[in-house]
Parts: sequence; C-alpha cells; structure tokens
Amino acid sequence: MNFLHFFFDFIWKFEIIVVSLYQQIKTKTFMKLSELNYDKVCSMLNKNNFSMHYDASDCLRDIYTEKGFEEVKSQIMGRYGDVEISVNPGSYWWNEVKIEDKKWNDDMDVFNKEKQAWCSKYGCD
Repeated sequence: MNFLHFFFDFIWKFEIIVVSLYQQIKTKTFMKLSELNYDKVCSMLNKNNFSMHYDASDCLRDIYTEKGFEEVKSQIMGRYGDVEISVNPGSYWWNEVKIEDKKWNDDMDVFNKEKQAWCSKYGCD
C-alpha cells in the first residue's frame, strides 16, 4: 500500500469518526433527574424502553414502565441527590441515559479499581 492510499484511507476513517461523534454531541440533552419521567425519556430516545445505571457499578436496569423508572430515580436521588442526566439517542444502548455527576464518577472509579484488583488477584480471563 503506498503512502497516498494509506493517507486517504486514514482521512476517510477519521472523517467517519468525527461525524459520528458530532451526531452524538448534537443530540445529547442534559437535564436534572427530578425533571425527567419515563415518558419524557422514551420520547427523547424515540423508543419504549431503555437501560440505566442505578448504582455505581456495572449493573444496568432495563426500564419498561414508569414504576421502574421511579424506583431507579428514587435510588439514585437517595444516594447522589438531584444529579444531572444526559440523554443521548445517538449513543450505544448502555450509554443512552447516563448520570453526569462528580461523586457518581468518583464512586465508579473506586468500583472499577476494586474490580480490576479482584481480577488481577483471582483472574478474569
């Protein structure tokens, strides 16, 4: 493969990534958790269900009803308060509804470090 072919291939792939990121950023909406309800999130995502973290771990909960959303909302507000939520229909399903909060992120970092230490000790391969 000659240099020009490599260069243009790289530029083309880079452009696809940039356009994809722009689409995700362009459609991302930030709101306080207290401002959201099940119907509003479904409307923003243009679908009837979604997944959402409910504690600072790898665990996601599938939300199919208003009651399910209110349970998760109550858990999050009890631990972290009225956090900011991003709703991003351009993202992967596990990242469409995301908690954007420093304490949450700090707790996730602790969880990930503990998980990594456990995997190093006991093996996760």
